[in-house]
Parts: sequence; C-alpha cells; structure tokens
Amino acid sequence: MKRGLSLNNEKQRKNSSSFWILGAVILVIVILAIVTISNRQLKYPKDKPYNLDAETALGLRKEIDLTFISLNGDAKIIPKGVLLTENKSASTKDSSAYWDSKFMMKDNYKTLSFDFNFIKSGSADKLEVWIDDKIIYIAEGYLTAGKGMQQALGAIDLSNLKSGLHTLRVLLHPTGEEDTQVTVSNFIVSYIP
Repeated sequence: MKRGLSLNNEKQRKNSSSFWILGAVILVIVILAIVTISNRQLKYPKDKPYNLDAETALGLRKEIDLTFISLNGDAKIIPKGVLLTENKSASTKDSSAYWDSKFMMKDNYKTLSFDFNFIKSGSADKLEVWIDDKIIYIAEGYLTAGKGMQQALGAIDLSNLKSGLHTLRVLLHPTGEEDTQVTVSNFIVSYIP
C-alpha cells in the first residue's frame, strides 16, 4: 500500500510540475507580446516623438517656432520663454509686463500648451495669453504660486485660427501690492501629420 501511495505522489508531482511549466510558458508568451508591442511604439521616427495621443484628435506634439517682436515693462527672455516681473516704477501707473512674438499657424495645428510658474504672486495677479487681439488663457497667481512648473490647464484650441502669421502675447497683469514674477516657457503645439 505504501508503494501505491508513493506512485500517486509521484504522479501528482509530475502533474504539478506540468502545471507550473505550462504557467511559465504562458507567462513568457505574455511578456513577449508586451515587449513586441512596446518595441513597435519605440520605433516611431525620432523627429516625430511618440505620443500616446497620436491616434487621437490631439495628434503629435512639437515646440512651436516663435519669433521675437518686443518686450514691455520688466520682461526678460529665458530659455524657451520669458520671465515677467511686476514693474513698480514710480514713473508709470501700469506695472504690467509682456512679451510679444509671432508664429506661423499651419492648417494641421490643433492645440497650444505651455508651462508657467508664479515665483511670487499677489492676491489677484493674472497671467494672460493672447493670440492676436483675443485672450485665450488666464491663470490667477494665488491659485498656483509656489507649486512649481505647471502645464497650462488643458490644451488651448487653435482649430479656429486661419493659416498664416499670428501674434502671441504673454502678459503679467499684477493687481496686488507684492512684487509678482512669473515664468512662461515650453510652448508646444499638437498637430495632425
């Protein structure tokens, strides 16, 4: 009888081993499938970075070409953007600072996004972004001050702009007593290839 139990235990060990081998094979197949799918995504052309939204309405993303026009008030060019500081000069009542640039709108551009950071902010200071004579974005400093770089909330729709040259204005509109500073940079457009 012990020999019969021994044979059953041996049979169960073989079945158990087969089960684990089958499980390991299935796991390897799943891993290979994931790696294959990932490699297809990584082989996307380097000049067009892969974006999870590539098959959606947002499309691909790239830095927009901005051409400098002018600075007003206490505005300084920084890498990929501008630093705007409230101008508390006694010679002027307007303490706003802004940066004007121009860009060429293309038919396939869909959205515009950017990073901003209120380094210092008063109670009701505002960052405004304009295209031509239309305001397209407002951020209030007290909501974002001290939180580090933040992506503009959502993408700004460009689909209603006609192709051609447009003016982009980034404006700091201070209203408080404190010296306000904001950086705005990394202007990105999404487009459909």
